[in-house]
Amino acid sequence: MASRPDEMTLWTRYFDARLSRSDGRRVPKQASIPGPTLDSVVWAARSAGIRKMRQEPEASHPSRPYAKEGRLVMPPSHALEVTGANSKEGVMQAIGKVLRNRSKEAKEQEGKQ
Repeated sequence: MASRPDEMTLWTRYFDARLSRSDGRRVPKQASIPGPTLDSVVWAARSAGIRKMRQEPEASHPSRPYAKEGRLVMPPSHALEVTGANSKEGVMQAIGKVLRNRSKEAKEQEGKQ
């Protein structure tokens, strides 16, 4: 699959805290959660300000064709502009931090009940 300069692709495994960097995680542990779903990554991207994106829930990463993990595809110019990042790594970290904060808040609410 050829890389397209007009698209930025984010796979759910990029945000999985259970994985090592060599196994596919692309963000620091502080910006990841265990077992992220495509819906949670979409929610975090929207919370980070990204509106132009499409979900591909049945997509498989080329190195893991057996796993239908899903991916998020967006125009890089929009993602970079709204997150204030200057690279794909910055966009992923912005989304990952929102994802991590949401996960922490959910655990705290669960603990209170």
